[in-house]
Amino acid sequence: MESQTNTEEQDSKTYVQLSKAWYGEASLRGRDFIEEIHCLVGDIEFAFRWYQLDKTYAVRLEVYDDAFQIFADADVCELLRGLAHLVDLGYSGNPMPQAICELLAANGFEDATPTEEAGS
Repeated sequence: MESQTNTEEQDSKTYVQLSKAWYGEASLRGRDFIEEIHCLVGDIEFAFRWYQLDKTYAVRLEVYDDAFQIFADADVCELLRGLAHLVDLGYSGNPMPQAICELLAANGFEDATPTEEAGS
């Protein structure tokens, strides 16, 4: 029999916005991307990353092959459909991090961004 904690971990949906985390500035330094929203559904990870392209930004959804099973999750499929409809919500062009965070929250993801260093 599976414990309730294990079930809760499998059902949990969280995200961390790297630039807002207490360690964000150091973590982003020297990276190819300028912002990341790291998502976790149970133990499956994927990320939205923003890259500088000339005078604009482009967001890219990155999923490693060991996490492809995430596309079978109905909530994540709804989230992906929501990406296609961000313009309907008043966002135009490439969605900025705030738009993605709002979409994640609307799809049951909890903001788990650590804004203070543990023990501070």
